[in-house]
Amino acid sequence: MKILQSCRFFCFLAYLTGFFAFSPLHSQVPFECDGNFFLSLSENNQSRFFTLEINPSTGGVDFNPLGVTADFRINATGYRSTDNLIYGVSPVNSQFLYQIDATGQVFDLGILNGLNNAPYYAGDVTPDGDFLYLLGNGGEAISTVNLASGNYETTNTPLSTTSGRNVFCTDMAFDPLTGEIYSFDGVQQRLVKINLANNTIEDNIFPTTNEADGIGALFFDSFGSLWGYGNRPGESDARNLYQLNIQTGSVVVRENGPPSPGKDGCSCPYTIQIQKMVTPDLAVSCSEVTYQFLIANLSGSEQTGIDLLDELPSGMTITEIVRNPYGGNVVSGVGTDELRIENMLITPGIDSMVMSVFLEEDMAGVYKNQAALSGLPLRFGGERLSDDPGTLIRPDSTALMVESLIVNFNENELPLCPGDTLLLAPVSNGTNFSWSNGQTTPTIFVTEANTYSVTVTNDCEISVDAINVTQESQALDIGNDEVIALGDGLTLRPQYFGYNNPVFSWSSDPPATDWCTDCENPVVRPLFTTVYTLELKDSLAACSLVDSLVVNVTKDREIFAPNAFSPNGDGLNDTFMLYSKSPARINRLEIFNRWGALIFRTEGIDTNVNQQGWNGFFKSELMNNGVYVWQAELEFLDGVVERKYGEVLLVK
Repeated sequence: MKILQSCRFFCFLAYLTGFFAFSPLHSQVPFECDGNFFLSLSENNQSRFFTLEINPSTGGVDFNPLGVTADFRINATGYRSTDNLIYGVSPVNSQFLYQIDATGQVFDLGILNGLNNAPYYAGDVTPDGDFLYLLGNGGEAISTVNLASGNYETTNTPLSTTSGRNVFCTDMAFDPLTGEIYSFDGVQQRLVKINLANNTIEDNIFPTTNEADGIGALFFDSFGSLWGYGNRPGESDARNLYQLNIQTGSVVVRENGPPSPGKDGCSCPYTIQIQKMVTPDLAVSCSEVTYQFLIANLSGSEQTGIDLLDELPSGMTITEIVRNPYGGNVVSGVGTDELRIENMLITPGIDSMVMSVFLEEDMAGVYKNQAALSGLPLRFGGERLSDDPGTLIRPDSTALMVESLIVNFNENELPLCPGDTLLLAPVSNGTNFSWSNGQTTPTIFVTEANTYSVTVTNDCEISVDAINVTQESQALDIGNDEVIALGDGLTLRPQYFGYNNPVFSWSSDPPATDWCTDCENPVVRPLFTTVYTLELKDSLAACSLVDSLVVNVTKDREIFAPNAFSPNGDGLNDTFMLYSKSPARINRLEIFNRWGALIFRTEGIDTNVNQQGWNGFFKSELMNNGVYVWQAELEFLDGVVERKYGEVLLVK
């Protein structure tokens, strides 16, 4: 991950208190462009210039003042690569152009004729150093200040957004690799791009974020990563260092720093930086690791006569220079513990060098070292130390942790449950495995009780461990499949042994809720064919056994209706009723005379219950002998509804 690549400082311009007097131009002290960031922190209409460092003790952000305070605000700043000075304007009195040097002194360059009368909070200088771009009123227009002209000629161009919505951008930054302009919209809370080809702010490319409400300071590092200092939603002061992904638009808080009510930022990525990474960063003795040197040359020109020196810790030997796009004379390399290449040619852009390194035996420990680029132009400090991109501290050594060869099961014994397959997966940092059963993979599956040992080796070390696999004796059988009629019940009676404190956990498919799922012998009354499964556990036994059976439900929907009845009170066949083998509900039973008149109706009764049928009476009078018509709607236990029709003879 590219994180503030090889930047020792982040510089910030701020509104703070104090007295300021302009200095004559001849006393300007240029910055050293070493990938640093610049910011202004502002308060009470005053600005002060700061550098920002990552505190190695706390990991947090520290502000380091340059020493001079301006009694007015300075915003919309940009770093000019051609003279290594910072340029900006006052957001309140934007007609004045200011210049800031490495001591923090501010120089008045005069009035900018033709600048719109609008507050300017966002600005940056083009990578070639010719123009200062200023974003007016948060995004309504962009103004161009020609820094290469003697009178700082200024032009204004209106801007529109691709979405048609309003935006408010408080800083902008040029990508040093592509020249594209990025900003952060505090209205929609998202990363945006400023397209000067069609004078638009492209505000619908990236997603919104909940991490940032406003980012008033934006800056690129030398490896093309975008950073910012701003505030979360609900916070009034900026206190968060953000990393913004210009491919996905994601915004991530990396560190916290001192609060700042006002802020603006710029950077100098137009330099030469080097990162050093190791893969893997956790290795074992007698193995190889790969070191990669990522070199960024954003100076605008190729650099010749550059030397690279990387003195490896004792016990490491270079085995191969896998890739070297920079040429040069390899003074020391393969077969030694020192990489020394002289007179390299580093072309503009970002590229990498790769080498393989062998770690000797008995090297357990943490090893740190830095590579160095020398022969750089004086404006870049002459030398650069490599940086570990995995940390925010800049620049710092690249760390490699080396462990002794190990293999460890972390336990002496494992139970093997009846019918199961057990995976043996020891913890090991080795690559060559030899098991006592002849297998050579890092993990194996076993189905039998035994003692299994494994030997792990590399070119110079050996490690052995063993584990005892024991066979458990539990058993479970819940019986054979069953067949029952719809409406009938069944008691499940599992048979088991080897369990002292059995815990029963029943389940069914399809699921049912009207039964006991933690009983030993639950009673079930399924309406459909159902699979019942028991998982049997024991707090003292190692195995959890599972068994299932199927209960098939037969459904006889035959209905019997008598064709005659004699309601004479002799207790025999006195009532007309419907009968069924499977229990059913009679939703409705109706009796009609021969002229079609309804003479009896009942609802919500059960089949097979004589007392609920027709007793032959209508309005308290026994009906005459004859044939009567009946119709009924029946609903079975499983929800199936059927309609039946027929005739019945009444005989007194």
